Amino acid sequence: MSVTSTRFIAFSSKAVLCTSLKNKSTATTIPVAQKSNEELLVVVGGGAAGVFGAIRAKSVAPNLNVVVFEQGKPLSKVRVSGGGRCNVTNGHCLDNMILAENYPRGHKEFRGSFFNMHGPVDTMTWFSDHGVELKGIPISNSSSSIIDCLVSETRRTGVSLQTGKVVRTVSAAGGKFHLSIENNKVRSVEHIEADYLLIASGNSRQGYSLASQLGHSIVDPVPSLFTFKTDDSQLTELSGVTFPKVKAKLRLENVQRDMQQFTQIGPMLVTHWGLSGPVILRLSAWGARDLFSSGYKGTVTVDFVPDLHVEDVKSILTQHKNQFAKQKLSNSYPSKFGLVKRFWHYMLGRQGTFGDTLWASVPNNSLISIASLLKQCNFGVTGKGQFKDEFVTAGGVPLSEISLSTLESKMQSNLFFAGEVLNVDGVTGGFNFQGHRLWFVLSCYPLDYFSRNESDNSKCLFIMGFIHIPLTKIKSFLWNEDLVRHLFDHQSAEAIMRIKWPRVDCQDKLIWIGNKTGVFSVKDCYLAAFCEGSEDTSDDIWDRLWKLRIHERLKIFLWRLLSGVLPTNQKIFLKTGKGVPECPLCGAEEESDFHLFKVCGAVRGLAFSSLWGCKLEAWHFNGIKDWIGFCINPFKVFLPDGLDKVALTTFLVCLFYTTWSFRNEVVFGGKRKMADYVNILNDKVNEFLTGFLIDKDKNPRLVTEFWKPPPSDWCKINVDAAFCEGNAALALIMRNEQGRVLYLASKLVTAASSYEAELKALEWGFGLASENNWSKICWSSDALVVVNEILSSETLFHGMEDTLLFSVGIS
Repeated sequence: MSVTSTRFIAFSSKAVLCTSLKNKSTATTIPVAQKSNEELLVVVGGGAAGVFGAIRAKSVAPNLNVVVFEQGKPLSKVRVSGGGRCNVTNGHCLDNMILAENYPRGHKEFRGSFFNMHGPVDTMTWFSDHGVELKGIPISNSSSSIIDCLVSETRRTGVSLQTGKVVRTVSAAGGKFHLSIENNKVRSVEHIEADYLLIASGNSRQGYSLASQLGHSIVDPVPSLFTFKTDDSQLTELSGVTFPKVKAKLRLENVQRDMQQFTQIGPMLVTHWGLSGPVILRLSAWGARDLFSSGYKGTVTVDFVPDLHVEDVKSILTQHKNQFAKQKLSNSYPSKFGLVKRFWHYMLGRQGTFGDTLWASVPNNSLISIASLLKQCNFGVTGKGQFKDEFVTAGGVPLSEISLSTLESKMQSNLFFAGEVLNVDGVTGGFNFQGHRLWFVLSCYPLDYFSRNESDNSKCLFIMGFIHIPLTKIKSFLWNEDLVRHLFDHQSAEAIMRIKWPRVDCQDKLIWIGNKTGVFSVKDCYLAAFCEGSEDTSDDIWDRLWKLRIHERLKIFLWRLLSGVLPTNQKIFLKTGKGVPECPLCGAEEESDFHLFKVCGAVRGLAFSSLWGCKLEAWHFNGIKDWIGFCINPFKVFLPDGLDKVALTTFLVCLFYTTWSFRNEVVFGGKRKMADYVNILNDKVNEFLTGFLIDKDKNPRLVTEFWKPPPSDWCKINVDAAFCEGNAALALIMRNEQGRVLYLASKLVTAASSYEAELKALEWGFGLASENNWSKICWSSDALVVVNEILSSETLFHGMEDTLLFSVGIS
């Protein structure tokens, strides 16, 4: 019997493992296990709830076999939560009653003693005991600390974490759960029996299906925690503006009831499609079902000065009028409101007052209107934010069908639920993890559940008993490939398989891997300890970066991104404590480098709308370093037919560069829209790829260009422009077919952009040609966009078509 067939499960006395491989079912008898007092707990889902539940179960019952099945990467949602920082809990909310009120679904059930056993202090204490200090988020400001801690605990406690496997069907009979599991890695179907079952598969259809198969009802899931799209076109001019504290009230069409939770106070962010920020996300959570039923139509009334009474606002405006009577409204406004200038101009526009009006000329009724607008400003909600993929949903298994003391099903014994598969969700600020992803599973496993049969030797079940199997095949010098590939990840397994086994016995020896010689030294030990914990001491990625055959401007930008020096909102907020850390483009998460250039809907929209039609969500990476590493050295398996690495690298770096430009356009109130930046991205990719030729083997080589003579009896004029901060230098040289210089000139001009500078260079050249009656001129410019614009225009240089030839490049 092969290792592959024995590696999964073994029963007592006699058992059968059914494996469907390539549509052929086989049944294999499995030998008796060595121990007889072990039972099996199967956990469906490798998210926070599933992994933590498995750890807790194994901790309270060491003899219990625990296996976690996860289809994709375990703890992937933890990695991206909180903008990559992971809001584990909320350390500011310690009162149970107040804590419960942060759960739109579950606040009534949590008002009891639930958080007495599983409160924020317990969460922080547990992680602190396991080496991770919390302040709501990890002190390290990285979700990797949480992931490493949980993964380390699974290894320490002996929890088996298996990926690429999906539990498709389940049934209960004879006190056992019979599960059918698809193995996506080897295309097989495995059938096993389990004593206990924990469904913690999040808001996926898989968990809902399994719960239904075991007799539970499902509350239809709807989106929760999303931003609002508004109908105010002028609001786009305020993209990126943040308000530290506003009071927002939600009113919905066809919904008559007025809930207390439909009024929230907190920070708000304006995006180019509407409203975002914590206060909006909380409104969306509490109104999730009502918003869904109303088609996401309604009104948000915002009080921009919630700490001031309307009469106080009027008084402040009157005092400012008297004090600054000779100043214009657009240039002066009360600082007590804490508003930015752009928003003040927006309010004047909505109120119908011209900014050029002097304060002395403003009538009292206009002051009253401005005060009323600051206290009650209505925005029409027309839908959900366009870039937000719902991170949290409302719906799942009703809490009425489970016991809150143990989270065991009331309909099926030994069946437990944890996480978002339950109809529980919280608002932003760490409440989701606190409420039902981590500590929600602590009460699932009373000690007597898994220790009650310790003296019962009637049955046994164990998983992955590999420790008795050697890593080499019997009487050979080859690795036991099936076992190695099962125990290690793909990269590690490949490295191990390349190691040759010696054919004669030899003395083992210790080798110091801190240097190339293998000899230990105190200096090497010091260097290793000094560099421990740094992100990466290898220069390989930097070497690859500087050796890239792309434009130097793109190299410098990629270097800035890899060095972590781009001033994103998250970095500014962490270093200065000012502003808000949320992304100004989507408002869904904090603006980390990885979020902005990989996760944000804006960068995904740019990539998909480009000529390349790239779907970034199809590629999965753990962080910005892995993402940039892929950009610098793309995997061949990801390259479409006919596409080489240089082309894909150039596209991705141009995408990053354009996304950063678009982000700055939004933050600093520019006029251009995303459609403009899609065209800019396409032009940049074409421009930067112009310097490369693709040969028959699709291997790029740098083009070396030389001046090429014009046709006989023609002259060639090369023009170029250099641009810097509003100034430009133009240059022109004319040569005949023998290469003899006939005319040489340069001049300084003003220009708003490099594009305008290149146009002015050609315009100047055409003017000189007209003044001197030059004909049969071949023009050469290195500005592809400008040349294409001229060639496609029906009005530019009309009448000169017969005397013009264009080429692009330095030739």
